[in-house]
Amino acid sequence: MNGTLYLTAKEMQLENIFYEEIFNRLSKEKQSVIIGRKADFAQKAENMAVE
Repeated sequence: MNGTLYLTAKEMQLENIFYEEIFNRLSKEKQSVIIGRKADFAQKAENMAVE
């Protein structure tokens, strides 16, 4: 059932809406941690691409 719901949302391009809504409900501290991890991951990926 959950898989079907996910696939339906994906087909309707709703997955980003759900993620954004969940993200916005997090505390500012948790949002900051997630953003920091995203930036760290992007930097590491960039460094790997250069090597």
